[in-house]
Amino acid sequence: MAQLKKRHPDLSPNTKFWVLEIAASMPPVCAAHGRPEVERRRYPLRFMQTNSGRIQVTACTELRAFALTLAKVRPWNPLPNMPETNAYLFGDWALCTRCVQRFRRLQWTSRILMLSGIILIAAYTIARMLVNDLLVPFFLLIAPGWFPIGIALAGLCFIAARTYVRCEPLVDNSTVLIHAHPDFAAAVRG
Repeated sequence: MAQLKKRHPDLSPNTKFWVLEIAASMPPVCAAHGRPEVERRRYPLRFMQTNSGRIQVTACTELRAFALTLAKVRPWNPLPNMPETNAYLFGDWALCTRCVQRFRRLQWTSRILMLSGIILIAAYTIARMLVNDLLVPFFLLIAPGWFPIGIALAGLCFIAARTYVRCEPLVDNSTVLIHAHPDFAAAVRG
């Protein structure tokens, strides 16, 4: 369990939007794997309001929220509200070699997925100008597959790359329970 402090204490206590920060410095141990720190990243964890409280935004929760929003689409409500980020938790997160490699792999996967569709569409456009009888179904194979699926996977990879630690839902703005390796917990205690 980590103690939190308000990053902007001048905000009203009744505000629905929280900007929090880890009060004490984190030990030089990776929270996910318990290995020694190789790199330290300062990145906010995002939380969104749901029925179970403020839950951490991960690739899984983002996909679930999107699916639930799609399930609520009706002719009279074509754009239902999706849960929004309403809390940020800042901290200096210690990363081990494994976490850094995972981050880079997911970042590059996201970039490649984004660029691959654009390159395929450009290549198809050039080929279409050069060859008159190029089939339109070939384009329909590229575009619908890349546009919703490729872009969604790229976004999920980007979110997953930025998930350095896992946390329980925020109940109040004073503490957070971090899912951590036992070696990280031991480093925090002593």
